[in-house]
Amino acid sequence: MELKVFEDGIQSHNQVIHRALLKNGLYVMHEKGYSYTVGMKNIGSPDLILFGQSSEIADEMFQVIFQAVQMGLLILDQVKSIDHIFEPQPQLKHFSDMEKRRHFFAARTYYGSWDFNVLNVSMDFH
Repeated sequence: MELKVFEDGIQSHNQVIHRALLKNGLYVMHEKGYSYTVGMKNIGSPDLILFGQSSEIADEMFQVIFQAVQMGLLILDQVKSIDHIFEPQPQLKHFSDMEKRRHFFAARTYYGSWDFNVLNVSMDFH
C-alpha cells in the first residue's frame, strides 16, 4: 500500500473545532466518561469539564452556561455554584493543571498552549 497523501489528523480536528466555534461560539468534546468545552477562553471565561453525564446533558448544560456568560449573566471566576440557572445547582471547582493536561487535548491543540483555566462542573443529585 502506497501512501499518496498525508492527512494531518490533528490539523483536521482543529479545523472541526474552528468551524464549530465560528458557528456556535463553543465546541464540546465528548470522551468516554466526560465532556469538556473548547472556546470559553475566547469570551474571557474558564473552560469547563463535566464527568459522568451523557453527551446530550453536557451539550445542553455547556450551551446554557456559555450563553449566560456571553450575555453577562454569569461570571464563572466569581461563583462556586450556578444556582439561578439549574436545579439542582451544579458546583464549580478548580481543575488542576495536572488534570487539565490529562483531559484537554483538543483545547490544547486549539489554543496552542496550556495557558487556559478549567472549572470542574459537578452535579450532586442527593
